[in-house]
Amino acid sequence: MLDRPAPGVAAIVAILSIVAIAALGALGALGALGARPAVASPALRVLILDGPGRDEVMERVEGQVADLAVTLTRGPALGIAPDVAAQLARARGLAATHDVSAVVWFVRDDDGWIIHVADPIGGRLLVRRVDAGGAMSESAALEAAALVVRTAIRGFAAGGEIGVAAEAIAPPPSPPTPVAAPAASHTAASFRPIAGIGWATVFDGLATSGHHGLAARLGVAGGRWQGGVALGYAAPTAHRTTLATIEIDRQTAGGYLDRRWTATPRTAIAASIAIAAVRFGRATTATATALAPTDDRATWAIAITPAVRLVHRLAAGAHLELAVGAELLPRVPEFGVQGASGFVAVGRPWQIEPTLGLQIVVGSP
Repeated sequence: MLDRPAPGVAAIVAILSIVAIAALGALGALGALGARPAVASPALRVLILDGPGRDEVMERVEGQVADLAVTLTRGPALGIAPDVAAQLARARGLAATHDVSAVVWFVRDDDGWIIHVADPIGGRLLVRRVDAGGAMSESAALEAAALVVRTAIRGFAAGGEIGVAAEAIAPPPSPPTPVAAPAASHTAASFRPIAGIGWATVFDGLATSGHHGLAARLGVAGGRWQGGVALGYAAPTAHRTTLATIEIDRQTAGGYLDRRWTATPRTAIAASIAIAAVRFGRATTATATALAPTDDRATWAIAITPAVRLVHRLAAGAHLELAVGAELLPRVPEFGVQGASGFVAVGRPWQIEPTLGLQIVVGSP
């Protein structure tokens, strides 16, 4: 006959059994929790901007970051930015648009690549150059550029800082340029000699097609102003009527003054005024039976000629000028022959004579 355990011992055994079962359940629960896989952190999103060779480089970058939690996205070109601050500002805008944490772009530089990795939020930029010349082939340079991106992305994903701050690499502002005090007066060095030669026509009412000849100028130019001596010569032309045929030549000498306004970088418009003495040389070559030729002689007059010039720059210090104006003769000469009852008029020029000229001028500013 077996002895029964005391009631106190039975209670202790029951309590120990319950504790052991609870401990085993807790261990099992902890084991089950430990066996569950950890929740993966979200992938780092990186924007690769368009540019020369972007597809070739991006293919290498995809291979380099295949083992990292990175998502690559293609984006538009960065465009032209004058400095680092402007580049980061554009990168920040693209990052916000595409919801990314880093922006990468490449610039082709001769036989190498310049890699840019930007942290738009932190305002930092990593810039590295990889040369493809020498011992490094183009393929090796592409792989090296992709490795630069991988290294930067790993550091970025680890919470580190990449590159340097924009203000650390931006060029210092240029010192202000001192403003020189305006000169009290122009010196002789501000003027330059000029010379021009070309063709001129005066529609004087005697010759149907006008009186053609040569025209020349010699003077100085300073700023918008020009002035000097103007000369002209037109060969004799025949003026025929039923009474007589006379030949008239034309010679002028005087001064002029121009004021110029710039229209475009290569063209300008000038207003001109000239005052000259005009010598008309006259010779009678034929007369009607009842008339006698008068002696050859010269007639003088004063001409005032306002004009407008269109100036076109051909090269440094050389211009082509087209002038349109009108010549005013306060006193108009009269040409004729001698008749039985005295002088018989044959021809008389207009008092206002339209003019047209074309010259090449050198030395003009």
